Amino acid sequence: MKKRVRVVNPKYLVNVNEPEMVLFRDTEMSSRSRIKDHVELPMVKAVEYLFDLGIQSASCGACANEVKNGYAFLQIKYDSLSEENKAIAKKLGIVREAENKTVYIRIDVNQNTTIEYVENVTHAYVSHFKPQRAYWAIVDTNDIEEYMKNHNETRRVVIGLFKYYEDPKGRLWLSEELYNINRPRPWVRILD
Repeated sequence: MKKRVRVVNPKYLVNVNEPEMVLFRDTEMSSRSRIKDHVELPMVKAVEYLFDLGIQSASCGACANEVKNGYAFLQIKYDSLSEENKAIAKKLGIVREAENKTVYIRIDVNQNTTIEYVENVTHAYVSHFKPQRAYWAIVDTNDIEEYMKNHNETRRVVIGLFKYYEDPKGRLWLSEELYNINRPRPWVRILD
C-alpha cells in the first residue's frame, strides 16, 4: 500500500493530494479548526470564509484528481442559505437543480492551474455572500429523542456522545463555535 505524501507548499493543483478524510458531513464541519483536515488546500480559505458567514459547505474537490476531470468545484447546501443569499446564488447563476439543490461553483483547471488561481476564483464567488444565521447547525430534537429511545440513553449522555452544545434556551447545536457565530451581536446586523 502506497503512503501518500502531502506536499506542504505546492504551487500547482496537480501536486495537491486529497486530505486523509475527504468527505465531510455536518458534524465534521462543526468546527472551523477542522476544516483544514477535511478540505483540499485550495478550498480551505473559501470554506472557512463560508463557515464564518454561517453558510454550510456540502462538498469540494481541488486536487490532482480534479485536474484529470478538468475542473475543481465547491458546493454549498442551498437550503442552508438565507433568502438574501439564495437570491445572490441565483443571480450568480450557480444554483444546481438536482435531487438536493446546491450552489455549485465550478472552476476549469488543467496541469498548469495554480492553487492561487483556484483560491482567487472561489473567493470571487463566495465574497458575494452575506453573513447569516446558521439555523442548519441546530440539531433536530426529534432525532435526539429517537436516539435516546432506541439506545436507552439520557439527553446528557447523547449530548456528550455527539459533542453537541446546549445553549441557554435548551437548543442543541452542532458545536459551541456555531452557536457563537449565531449569537446576536449588536455591532453586526444580520437579517434573516
